[in-house]
Amino acid sequence: MQRVFALDVLVCPSCGGRMKAIAEITDRRVVQKMLEHVGYPSDAPEPWPARGPPASVGVSRGFDDEPPADERVPDVE
Repeated sequence: MQRVFALDVLVCPSCGGRMKAIAEITDRRVVQKMLEHVGYPSDAPEPWPARGPPASVGVSRGFDDEPPADERVPDVE
């Protein structure tokens, strides 16, 4: 966060003092209970459906300019 947004997440928003981590919660049930208690959803959102490739807007990428497969020069080792 510091490098990207120039935001120091360890600065207390109330007093400006330095905060430090005092615990790491890894139990899923505890995290769910804490999130629900403060009113946040505890389940991950459903993923959006996959989308197709971008529509062609008439821009050639050079693939049409390649010669047919039978006219290509074979690779030399």
